[in-house]
Amino acid sequence: MATSIVVHLGNPKSYSTSIQHCASKYELSEQLIYSGFRPNADHKSWYKSELESKLLNVGLRYQNRFHFNEMFQQYQDYVGSQLVLAEQQQLDYFVSSENIAMKGLTNELDAYEKLRRLNSLFPERKKCVLIFRNIKRAVYSMYKEYVNHGYSFNFKCFLNEVYMYREFNFLDALLPNVMLKQIAETQSDKTTIEFVFTNNVPNYTLLKKSFSFLDLQGESHRKNTSESMQVCEVISKQNAKNSIGLSMLGMSETHRLFWHELDKDNDFYWFKRRVIKQNIKVGIQSVYKSNNKNHFDEHFYNSALYEYLKANKQAMLHNLEKVDQVLVTRGDIEDVWQGI
Repeated sequence: MATSIVVHLGNPKSYSTSIQHCASKYELSEQLIYSGFRPNADHKSWYKSELESKLLNVGLRYQNRFHFNEMFQQYQDYVGSQLVLAEQQQLDYFVSSENIAMKGLTNELDAYEKLRRLNSLFPERKKCVLIFRNIKRAVYSMYKEYVNHGYSFNFKCFLNEVYMYREFNFLDALLPNVMLKQIAETQSDKTTIEFVFTNNVPNYTLLKKSFSFLDLQGESHRKNTSESMQVCEVISKQNAKNSIGLSMLGMSETHRLFWHELDKDNDFYWFKRRVIKQNIKVGIQSVYKSNNKNHFDEHFYNSALYEYLKANKQAMLHNLEKVDQVLVTRGDIEDVWQGI
């Protein structure tokens, strides 16, 4: 049979571990050739080789262009070797790197650059899979991830930052209309894209959708558990006890970045001023005492992010209808925007 090349692009926090666990099982049963993370207690078995790990975790996520170019031939040779194995064994080649479609942390590469690198390393004839979950739950999950990396502010502050820094953070990856444009501009016309829209209930149906283009047998999935929002609030307070808490950017010159919006009549004035003080190390302790109160809100009430997402809803639906290249799986697209 002809070998299919399938790349799982993301999104993070959208059942990626379950998909990777499933792919690992298919690999062990010799149903496909797999490159990606293998969930396992033994870290030595997480990746097939050091080069595979470097390609997926460094080359496609953090590596600057100079070092990427230095490694390019090795990366290309590795991908070629896996394709040869797939052809020899008449198996499909499945790749999973759930961070390609998203700039999860501020020191990561821009998603557009990640997608360009993907296109340069993998054949034009491939299928890209991108999973969207309920957008509110996705934002909650990203908050938990930031808290685990040292973020020190509450969820309401996080929502403000997500909106303020929307031009250079992860928000684009949650908006299908934006991701459609980025993928279409960076991939070949021979590449097809399958979007899987799902609600917040992980089950094997999602995995069947994700692998629907492969002829695979068996069921195996793994559910993830993570901290509750209340637990994250406690962790963020602990993070704030450090001498300098971590904001989404941690930029020392935020005051220059947002100089044109530093108006006391602006809804975000109090927040921006707090971040400015934090980042230039002026009155840090007083800022914490006055602004890092027990104010925890799991909802998007009266937030600019809420209004921004609502405005994107119609644009997303319009783009899905007009882009013939995209194959949208059967499912309720509204699940992505539930509550927005």
